[in-house]
Amino acid sequence: MIDNVSIKQRIEQFDIKHGVEDAIKSADGVFWLFPDGARRETRQPFGLLDEPPNPNNEAELRRLRLNREQVALLILERQREYHATRLAQLTQDFNNRKQTMLQGHYKDQELAELNKLAKTIQVCRHELSMVETDIREISPRDRALEAKAYADQLRQQRVDAVKSINI
Repeated sequence: MIDNVSIKQRIEQFDIKHGVEDAIKSADGVFWLFPDGARRETRQPFGLLDEPPNPNNEAELRRLRLNREQVALLILERQREYHATRLAQLTQDFNNRKQTMLQGHYKDQELAELNKLAKTIQVCRHELSMVETDIREISPRDRALEAKAYADQLRQQRVDAVKSINI
């Protein structure tokens, strides 16, 4: 038999550890997403409590068959999912509220809340941008694309240097 109290306590501890006040539902509604990359299943009362992987834990790296860079990228991908989902939800809420307010009368408090929501969206965009920058810095694919773009730029400079010589 499953000990419901200990499972509930475990879920509460998980939520507190990862910031339950900032948790949001994934776009498909399957997970609660946390800012640090943790995830918790929403549909099963005793479902998955998915800790973000620890890039400093050798045993976990072996279990996942990933290196530190790949684990760091995995964590950043989960954080990007969190911030992108949060941004989409906040933007939809903003648009819905604004549309409602444009239909008729609204209270000053509602206008203040809309302004506050707009500022929250700006912060969320910045946070998403920071995570995406971090991903680009460690993603092998992005580094390869940047190296190719740099090589293409150098090649073009050399071609331009030759073309600029006239007789």
